[in-house]
Amino acid sequence: MDNEPESASQNTNKEGRETVDLKWGIYIDITYCKSIHGILTAAITIISLIGFICLSAGRANIYCDAVYGSGYSFYGFVSMSDFLTGLINYIIYVLVLYEKIIFKFVPWKIWDLIWSSVWSFFYFIASILVAVQACGQAGNAAAAVFGFMALGLHLAMAYFSFKAWREERSQPGGVTGPQATSSPPEYSAEKNFEQY
Repeated sequence: MDNEPESASQNTNKEGRETVDLKWGIYIDITYCKSIHGILTAAITIISLIGFICLSAGRANIYCDAVYGSGYSFYGFVSMSDFLTGLINYIIYVLVLYEKIIFKFVPWKIWDLIWSSVWSFFYFIASILVAVQACGQAGNAAAAVFGFMALGLHLAMAYFSFKAWREERSQPGGVTGPQATSSPPEYSAEKNFEQY
């Protein structure tokens, strides 16, 4: 007897992805889970959650929380919003939802680059705030360490996203639309007038 459910079957599709088919035309992309991008996204998501948990444990001292609460709250905002954003990104990539009609027009490589760059900056500020204002709490010190780890992971993600974006743009046919034309479009006052 097979231990695998009837609704899921593993195969390799025409793009060379190892997938597990689910219902309604949705499948899990195992190849993405094993890729650098997938591993970095999963690691960022997990590290962000651990950092938030450590910060929450370190806020037990009422005096420190009253004095440095705004810095702790900023770190909590950064880590939890990064956790949620990373989780949503991971789900979109693992379930290959980015190829569906709603998400098809989003430039995902640029989105990853912007997401990683912005959160690198946020983690830099938030981790320094928590490290300086640790107030002798081990949870706050651990949150700062996990914040710097998330910063490093986001910098790596930004590097690989930029590299992937540059490779996509350098391939023939990689860029479509107005950027793909090598010469500027011809302008004619008569054609312009005829359109209106």
